[in-house]
Amino acid sequence: MEPLNSLWTAYKFHRKQPRIPRKMETVEERQPSTVITDTWCSSGALLPSGTLIQSGDFHGGNKVVRYFRPCEDCDWDEDPDGLVSPRWYASNQILLKGNVIVVRGRN
Repeated sequence: MEPLNSLWTAYKFHRKQPRIPRKMETVEERQPSTVITDTWCSSGALLPSGTLIQSGDFHGGNKVVRYFRPCEDCDWDEDPDGLVSPRWYASNQILLKGNVIVVRGRN
């Protein structure tokens, strides 16, 4: 058990060790979100391609699947009947071939 303990110790910060924030890129242009349905209580997954998938919600869009693809002029796409049954507080899991399965949640 000693190697595991020393592995975890390597990743701990000491209380007196300074935490210096990393320099981050800033974006000059902003684009308003055009998500049509409510995203409260939704779940999400990030595909290997970089596409963000968000599914379900609490009110009005509980069967919706939303897609956001990373590109300069991309926007959210919504499939209003992307889920077979309504879901909120579900869990999205990425499968080996890159497909997404949405499990559990509330109806």
